[in-house]
Amino acid sequence: MSMLPVFTVCRLPGKVSLLLMLGIFLTACSEPAMHHQASPAIPYTRLLAAEQVIVTRELPGRVSPFTLSEVRPQVNGVILERLFEEGADVVAGQVLYQIDPVLYEAAYKNAKAELGMALADENAARLRAERYTILVKSNAISKQDYDDAIAAYGVSRRGLKPPGKPLNQPG
Repeated sequence: MSMLPVFTVCRLPGKVSLLLMLGIFLTACSEPAMHHQASPAIPYTRLLAAEQVIVTRELPGRVSPFTLSEVRPQVNGVILERLFEEGADVVAGQVLYQIDPVLYEAAYKNAKAELGMALADENAARLRAERYTILVKSNAISKQDYDDAIAAYGVSRRGLKPPGKPLNQPG
């Protein structure tokens, strides 16, 4: 038994088939379009020359320095002026800031006054120790008073020795 292919015929509704037939008829009956001869195109010519061109590209990004140093004053006080530019090179010993000298002048005057008082105390203790040296030999004062006068003189002398540099030297 052999099988034959089965074709199904599809019927289109009347209006659709009418429109289809009308479209085929109209295209078949139309006149051929007139062909207009276009004027020949004039070619555009340009002389080319080799030249160097710099190609640049702007890309977004962030940069960070490979070394970073922070400049901070090592003394207390009010900064009146910064004497260097941000990002500029500085050298050792260069003055970087001007600091208000009022606090340091007051501290200097205070230290100078304390030195004057210590000198006066040392002089009075020295005179007392010298007098007591004579008086203790004649037993006019007790040995305890003499020892106290000598100790007070020693303390006042040690108070005059500066712990570091003298007042008139910086640093």
